Amino acid sequence: MRWIVGVLMVALVGLVIGAGTFAYFSDTETSSGNQITAGTLELKLGDGANTWYDDPNIPSYTVTNVYPGWSDWLDFYAKNFGSIDGDLYMKVTYTESTGDNTEAEGSPDDAVLDDNLCVAVTLDGTSFDLSTYDTNSDGCVSLSEIANQYILLGDLTGGNSMHIKIDVNIPTTVGNEIQGDTVTVNVEFKLMQDGILPS
Repeated sequence: MRWIVGVLMVALVGLVIGAGTFAYFSDTETSSGNQITAGTLELKLGDGANTWYDDPNIPSYTVTNVYPGWSDWLDFYAKNFGSIDGDLYMKVTYTESTGDNTEAEGSPDDAVLDDNLCVAVTLDGTSFDLSTYDTNSDGCVSLSEIANQYILLGDLTGGNSMHIKIDVNIPTTVGNEIQGDTVTVNVEFKLMQDGILPS
């Protein structure tokens, strides 16, 4: 009887060891060489044709002898040379000085040219609504009213450009209070990934 039990034990151990050697159907597919590449945002300003600038090579403009009734405009293109879509923002900052005034304008001689420079923006031939920035509801969105805040101009998809025209004028109702005043203006354009706010 002990011999039979021993034989059964040996057979059972053999079955357990053999269980790991059974073959099953299998099929393996391998995808190799996969890559993940980050997209790019690359904003440049230019004439829309062959000339494009980025910092620090963007040209500046100087205008002198402005007066009540004066107007001027500047137009250019902003292009996303990158591969992903972005939101285009504009931010205006400036400094101001009083300069010389040949006529009395009260005391103190405040620098107020910024309050009397009316700004309008056109994007791809369509007027951009700045009315929410007209805090005193006088119909003139002034430089001082739009300053120091990012204004969302719209989407700028990868590889595409936007035609931007900025009109500036001084109403004829303005008087001697702006004589001799000077403003030095910086206009920053920032391209942000869709849905991300600039800081």
